[in-house]
Amino acid sequence: MEQSLFISQQEIEQVNKQNTININIGVLGHIDSGKTSLVKTLSKITSTASLDKNPQSQERGITLDLGFSAFYTRNPNEEGKYFQFTLVDCPGHASLIKTIIGGAQIIDMMFLVIDVTKGIQTQTAECLVIGEILADKLIVVLNKIDLATDEVINKQKKIIANVLSKTKFGNQVPLVPVSAIQALGIEDLLRILLQNITIPNRQAQLNKGLLFMIDHCFQIKGQGTVTTGTIIQGSMKPNDEVFFPMLNLNKKIKSLQMFKKPVQMGEPGDRIAALFTNLDAKEIERGIVCQPGIVSLLENIVIDFKKISYYKGQLKSQNKFHITSGHLTVMGQLKLIIRPKNLQLEINSEGEYLEDYEDYVKFQEKYNLYGVLQLEKPLIASMNSLVIASKLDTDLEANICRIAFYGNILHSYTGQQIFQQNYLRIFRKKTKNGKVEKVIDNYTLLIKDLFKKETNIANYIGKLIVIKQGNIQGKIDSAFGKSGKVKVFVESGTNQEMLNSDVVMIYKKYLFHK
Repeated sequence: MEQSLFISQQEIEQVNKQNTININIGVLGHIDSGKTSLVKTLSKITSTASLDKNPQSQERGITLDLGFSAFYTRNPNEEGKYFQFTLVDCPGHASLIKTIIGGAQIIDMMFLVIDVTKGIQTQTAECLVIGEILADKLIVVLNKIDLATDEVINKQKKIIANVLSKTKFGNQVPLVPVSAIQALGIEDLLRILLQNITIPNRQAQLNKGLLFMIDHCFQIKGQGTVTTGTIIQGSMKPNDEVFFPMLNLNKKIKSLQMFKKPVQMGEPGDRIAALFTNLDAKEIERGIVCQPGIVSLLENIVIDFKKISYYKGQLKSQNKFHITSGHLTVMGQLKLIIRPKNLQLEINSEGEYLEDYEDYVKFQEKYNLYGVLQLEKPLIASMNSLVIASKLDTDLEANICRIAFYGNILHSYTGQQIFQQNYLRIFRKKTKNGKVEKVIDNYTLLIKDLFKKETNIANYIGKLIVIKQGNIQGKIDSAFGKSGKVKVFVESGTNQEMLNSDVVMIYKKYLFHK
């Protein structure tokens, strides 16, 4: 008889940080697809935040929060080595998309759980969108095969494979039929999981400053406050002093555990419980613990803008979106800007303002697109952090994708900095129209109707205008009287045919400059 891929409780006792590689798997899917049942079937160790601890969740039979648990297998490629698979059970309910996004940002790979009797549903599609943004590897778990015929299962396989072929995951996604309730197909799922593992390269993240994403916090009487979460970068050890940016507070770590076992160090990818003294658990539910200086309170940010293809809502400048980074979500107003592809976007660069994403489609061969997000509340994040923008106020009955766009933070600025000269120089192209009133001499024209009489002409000296008769360029040379008329110098020369010709001036109006 083939040996089980699970290991015994006795062997689990031999597992330690030195002989084990941790892989974080996000378990995502539509509500009632059987995610939590699958996690329960797989899990051997249960963490403090695991498996629908919320009483309302237990009563309603759905996941209302992130659940964490783990199971172990032998590493088939190395004798005496193990894999610890940490399962992040994300809620499937549409109203909890913020929680799903927060949970998905700490995963290495993803199980997309689909009820085979129902196929792809609205939240299935949203979870697939999140997976495309955040996960490199995907395994589709076709659950509830005990309730479906072979014909239904094979039909759903074809439909799902066709949908996946249009995503970044392509045609190579494993589809594994299981019944989580009856534990059918679980060994097959483990086998396919082990065949599809890519060991995360965490070394580069280890050498960075600590960034620890907290997902739960609770009090232990007589000991202190425990924060549980995942290390994104850097490391943490007992007696290290760390920073709580949301509280503006430094605290010393008393002790660390990984799934109820004491450890002396936590590294990137590790799911850690950190004990602190004199810390009020009520002030912390989700957030960040870090090395001082790693994150900042960001009032406004600039991101490289990537649209979600499934999003069918408006994407216009001035639209407001829910902006999520880690476990934090704030409202932000969008401004779209473009820059030529051969030019980097620096904080003092010029960027042209766009009203609508559809305008960018015409220019995407030549221009890169960026999003400027003016936030209603500061976001606690670091440079290069991923942000995901959603329309969470969309009617849940509408059955449409609410995730609109995403990108990494390139720059940030305060409300005051934006009004400084040479800082985030966003402009609109504007036009003014006038007429040639008089040909003064061989190189000079008198232009009327271009400006109002109260306009300060000095601001426009040297600006280019185009004389439509002959499509000839000229430069504004000086004001003429006080009626708004101007003299224009035409280097190529004037002629009488220009008289009464229409004139247009295209210029840049900077959005934020006072």
